[in-house]
Amino acid sequence: MIIFLDIDGVLYPNCFMVGNGHEYCQTDRFELIMRDFPECQIVITSGLREKKGLDSLREMFSADIAARIAGVTPIIGLSIKHCRQREIERYFQASDQSHQPWLVLDDVASEFEDGLDNLVLCNMHTGLDDTVEIQLREKLAAIGTQPPIHIMQPMGENEHAKTGYSQSDVASRRMAS
Repeated sequence: MIIFLDIDGVLYPNCFMVGNGHEYCQTDRFELIMRDFPECQIVITSGLREKKGLDSLREMFSADIAARIAGVTPIIGLSIKHCRQREIERYFQASDQSHQPWLVLDDVASEFEDGLDNLVLCNMHTGLDDTVEIQLREKLAAIGTQPPIHIMQPMGENEHAKTGYSQSDVASRRMAS
């Protein structure tokens, strides 16, 4: 399983300014999720890959999670429609991993074709919040055992019971770590 990870707007909401102590405030949450799914490898799709080398990107994470960062997607340019999706496709073309199940965790829907079942979309102002964590966990648990589910819109409060992960389950797992 491969998780294609954007960082800006996912691990820290875009409403936070760099330097105010909130940088990458959702990294711990992401790492907790990844520890519950140890079979997942991570490929960075974030624009940060253009500024930082792979080793610098790995330094943003705990050692156990950093060790699972397999690489970065190629850079093909922002002028291409659905650019991030095309970069992921090129990553698969260049690797021998096209048989692997995969998900994308990102905050910009326009970087992908409409209806992409593999996309878990964050709100850039909230990042990887409780709702997105539930969606990501549900998709990770379902992959390989059931047909992909389509989750593109945030769930209402009453819909959390359908996922198998309640808001309190998510909060309890975070507090236990």
